[in-house]
Amino acid sequence: SSGINAEYGVIRDGKIIDIRSSVASLLGSVTVAQTDVVKQIQTGEAITGDVATIRVKMGDKMLIVKLGYTATIGDLHKFISQHTESQFEIRTTFPRRVYADMAETLEAAELTPSATVHARSF
Repeated sequence: SSGINAEYGVIRDGKIIDIRSSVASLLGSVTVAQTDVVKQIQTGEAITGDVATIRVKMGDKMLIVKLGYTATIGDLHKFISQHTESQFEIRTTFPRRVYADMAETLEAAELTPSATVHARSF
């Protein structure tokens, strides 16, 4: 028989199996950027406007960035640059596109309500 023990992991055939470490290794390193939207969520403030959630893959790391739809590619670039020392370009794999117009809004770039992009070093 098997069951779930939230504190320790999964119980299978009477043995406790720690799944937390294996799940953590699958997830890698995930960081949430401290944007104004995230700060509003943390303090319980009301959020005005629509919020985009952008997952940024940076090698084996992932950065979650929450910004308003009217935020720009430049705003996204600023938050990514706080988490990497190398120069990079923001791109998607499908459809294949490089986001180089720093004034383009997330909504105009079709990165809303959520998207996954890559910060590719060069």
